[in-house]
Amino acid sequence: MDESFRRLAAEAFAKSLNDISPEIQLWTGAASPKDLRDIVKDQYRAMGKNTNKRIGRLHGGKREKKGFSWNSQRKMTFYNRVQSLPKILGRSCWEFALDVLIEKQFASETIAWLMDNSAFGNLETLFRDAVKVWRRYLHQENWEAMKKGDKPQSFEFRHALFLLEYPDKFKFSTLQTHYYVGRKLALDIQNRP
Repeated sequence: MDESFRRLAAEAFAKSLNDISPEIQLWTGAASPKDLRDIVKDQYRAMGKNTNKRIGRLHGGKREKKGFSWNSQRKMTFYNRVQSLPKILGRSCWEFALDVLIEKQFASETIAWLMDNSAFGNLETLFRDAVKVWRRYLHQENWEAMKKGDKPQSFEFRHALFLLEYPDKFKFSTLQTHYYVGRKLALDIQNRP
């Protein structure tokens, strides 16, 4: 055995000698094999802790995330931004756009007219994505069967991400969760005495 290993083992054993129950008569054979295994494991654990302290190895702390991560403040800001998106005739601009497109059968003049609306300013790519996704449902005319990620609320969330300059890499379910957590946080702050 290496001399330093023996020294560390002896120090660890000496430090934990007080932890060993006096009822266990280790040297007379009265201890069960399980007790002996536990004692040896404890000794190795103590020896490792002692070694880590000597060489300055510390237990790892909280890891810093690279890039964007959601925190409570960002969730609440996201919720407030979605709530402050423009409304047209009392509905979100995305719900209004879908209703008009359905009514006009996705006519190119209607698409151009909606794109000129100030509610969709600087959102040409997002608006075109919405039209492309919604057009798939036109032949079926089963608007109730639309996937959650294709509904106007999904585009509201992406619109808010664009305005907040948050990355647009999240699934609809993730954004929906953060939206509702943000709403809860905003209501908690509002209801504080």
